[in-house]
Amino acid sequence: MHNGVNAKAAGGFSLIEAILAIGVTAIGLLGVASLMTSIIATGHLNNARDNAVAVATRKMEYLLSPQLAADSVDLTEGHHEDSEPILGDNHVPYSIAWEVALDPASGALSIDTTVSYTLSGAAGGAASGTAAVRTVQLTSLRF
Repeated sequence: MHNGVNAKAAGGFSLIEAILAIGVTAIGLLGVASLMTSIIATGHLNNARDNAVAVATRKMEYLLSPQLAADSVDLTEGHHEDSEPILGDNHVPYSIAWEVALDPASGALSIDTTVSYTLSGAAGGAASGTAAVRTVQLTSLRF
């Protein structure tokens, strides 16, 4: 005993305890950083998908519009594509294609609109440095 105080009774942390606490904290912070990266990549993916749905919806609304003449070249049977991709809010190019077919039973036109876009890296859900092609498809009938 020194000055009437036992070393164990003085309290405090040993060097080993401090190092272990720092190690546990560091592992926790690395986990949080990894989670944040995943959340950001998922946000980019969802934003790109939302834009693709909006592009497909606008095209479908145009094709179903009563102002578009039934004999329009856009409504002839077969495969059609827009000549230039549309650049979305997120600077991702979206390619639009649509297929028109006559439904003999109802006499209506069946229209399948497909929007394709490519995301690279983790935002595309692919390994870093690679690209993933995604598509959104809408189908409707025009009477």
